[in-house]
Amino acid sequence: QAAKVRLYVDGLEVGASPKSFSGSLAVLSPHDYFIGTSDPLIERWDYRMHGVIDEVYLFDRALTAGEIAALAVDPGPLEILADGFESGDTSAWSSSVP
Repeated sequence: QAAKVRLYVDGLEVGASPKSFSGSLAVLSPHDYFIGTSDPLIERWDYRMHGVIDEVYLFDRALTAGEIAALAVDPGPLEILADGFESGDTSAWSSSVP
């Protein structure tokens, strides 16, 4: 089923992709995933996001608008499920699926 990528801020939809997508994300990509930049290879900082991202969620399914609104009100306890990634003073993480 084709769907659009939607952006929510504090539980409210503030934008959506102009195109529909189908399929899945390339989790076996040799490239890093970046949040806050359109192209991580561009070294110019004026193309980077200026601000703070305080909560990032990745789900294996599309959430309903109601589920997203509920997360904005009560995000629940912090849960980190990680296997083999390093965290620290960095703006990029990379991951792979075994």
